[in-house]
Amino acid sequence: MLCLKTVKVTVTHRPIDAVAGDVVLAVCPSDGNHRLPPLLRDYVRPRAGRLVYWEEDAVSWLESRDLKASRVLVICRAPAREDDIGEFGALGPLEHDAQLAHETRALGGILERACHGSGVHRVVVHVDCVDGDVCDLVEGMMLRAYRSKGYRPGVPPSEVRQIQVVCRKADHPELKARLQRRLTVVRAMNRARQLCDLPSNVANPEQLADLLVAWGDEVGLGTRIIDVDEARDMGMNLFCAVSKGGSVDGRIVVLEHEPSGGSEGLPLLGFVGKGVTHDLGGYNLKTGKALHRLTYDKAGGLAVAGAMAALAQLDIGLHVIAAIPLVENALDRGAVKPGDIVRAMDGTSVYIDNTDAEGRLIIADCLCWLSDFEPDAVIDIATLTGGVSVALGEPFAGVFSNHGPLMRTLYRSGVASDDRVWPLPIHELHERELGHYKAEIRNTNSAHSQAAASIAAAFLRS
Repeated sequence: MLCLKTVKVTVTHRPIDAVAGDVVLAVCPSDGNHRLPPLLRDYVRPRAGRLVYWEEDAVSWLESRDLKASRVLVICRAPAREDDIGEFGALGPLEHDAQLAHETRALGGILERACHGSGVHRVVVHVDCVDGDVCDLVEGMMLRAYRSKGYRPGVPPSEVRQIQVVCRKADHPELKARLQRRLTVVRAMNRARQLCDLPSNVANPEQLADLLVAWGDEVGLGTRIIDVDEARDMGMNLFCAVSKGGSVDGRIVVLEHEPSGGSEGLPLLGFVGKGVTHDLGGYNLKTGKALHRLTYDKAGGLAVAGAMAALAQLDIGLHVIAAIPLVENALDRGAVKPGDIVRAMDGTSVYIDNTDAEGRLIIADCLCWLSDFEPDAVIDIATLTGGVSVALGEPFAGVFSNHGPLMRTLYRSGVASDDRVWPLPIHELHERELGHYKAEIRNTNSAHSQAAASIAAAFLRS
């Protein structure tokens, strides 16, 4: 099993001058006052604030006095802004409330980079020296501390080995619990990122399935692998059709979380995550300079795996079943061809208009399989179409839903986690585009570049 080196994070209520480290961090607003946090003023030389570069995102190093850490690292954040807030748009009321947390995470990343570049191993941060939530700052540092080493010898991991968070004694239990919860999620994210970085010749469907099962066993999830023979027996012909194009047979990894108190009477949530280990497009062969990056077409499946690991480790009180279909969309001898007609698990006949629209095919069979469990809600996570990034850009993922309250929950959760989503439409007109005279439905519309994301969602809803 892969081993991910992590940064050790501890919480202490000892006085800051009794905590050993290499540097003490401070986050200060660049509001024109040019003042260090009161807690640190006695530990640096008089008028040290004049040595700080008081500009947004700027870092300054100061010598400390009477601290076990020899230096103080100061970073400046922009003063709070009072933006105009409309009812709709990219900056709604919830995003405005979360802007401070987003900026604090970003500052944490800058601080980790500064510490890494200076060879700092042990970091000390006091809650009173952070203009914002210290958990957001640590999260940003932990996310930035992950580095994909790949296969280049000598590429160092983060130089930061330890982060010590200092707080008041009365706040210690609450902060420790809150930070531990946050770190559980962040470490699951970083492990998913590590798996996502693996190339397809190392993480083909068989190998990646084994890695996910090992991870699930490690954190206490129920695990199972559905191979192509079993999938074919269950009628998952769409999944099998895509699998035939790869040099290695596909797998469906099933992960199940039941809380320690049992699942009786609890809501059942379903996850599906697209896991295409390399998307070459099949007979509708992809071209272009970005082809090597399509090993990341498994990101949705690994996001689901990371979420399941965090659910298990946090012992969340939900019963959750996840299906992660793993295939390679390539061009082997048995690959599905444009014009083929394949039946989905529920019997729907599907005309294969374009073999590069493979994600919705493997997801559709998994959605059919999950429906047998009668879940209260199902969430599908996928890098399904580049049309979403064209429409929404980097900050947002598109979300489609036939349930308003669930969509609002996902929206608010995205804001809180700094992983935002934005609603996109599915209309009757999108479903009309999927009609075909040879089959009940086809997997793309005639104008493949138009409304690609909504068409994909309409296919899955059908």
